Amino acid sequence: MSILDNFLEEYKRDHYKRHPKSKIVRNIIFSILFLFLIIALKCTFPRSDATSELLGRGYFYVNASGRGMIYKGDLKKTNTHQLKISGNVEKYRFDDKFITAFRHITPLEFSDSSTNSLFKKQHNGDTLQYWIIDKIKDSIYGPLTYKEYFTLSKQFNLNSKLKL
Repeated sequence: MSILDNFLEEYKRDHYKRHPKSKIVRNIIFSILFLFLIIALKCTFPRSDATSELLGRGYFYVNASGRGMIYKGDLKKTNTHQLKISGNVEKYRFDDKFITAFRHITPLEFSDSSTNSLFKKQHNGDTLQYWIIDKIKDSIYGPLTYKEYFTLSKQFNLNSKLKL
C-alpha cells in the first residue's frame, strides 16, 4: 500500500468513528437517489399491455386492456388509423384476401332499460356479431348474425382456415 492509501484508510476509519451516522446518511441518500432513478425510468418508458398483430394489406389487430379492435392504416404512424371493428373482438382469422371476426356485445353497455329492450328487439337476443372484411376490395360486411355470416362465407367461398 502506498502512503496515500494508508492515509485514506486512516481518515475513513477516524471519520466514521467520530461521525458514525454519516455512513447511514450516505446510504439513505444513495437509496433515495436510486428510487428516483427507477421512478424516472418507469415514467419515461411506460410499460404497455397492448398487443398487436399485422393482418395484411394495412389491416392490424390491437388488444389494449382486453379490448380487441381491428384497424386499417400505418401501425407506426398514429394519425393514420381507421377503426374498422371496434369493441371486444374476441376471435379473428385472416388470410391474404379476407379477415373474419366476431365480438361479444351485451345490453349492459347501455344505461337505461328502454335501450336494453330496444337492443334485444334489434338483435333478437343475439349478443354475437360477426364480421367479414374483404381486404382486396376494402369492404366490410357486418355486424352480421351467425346465419348471415354463414351465408356470406359460402358466397365468398372462404376457406376453412377463416371459419370462426
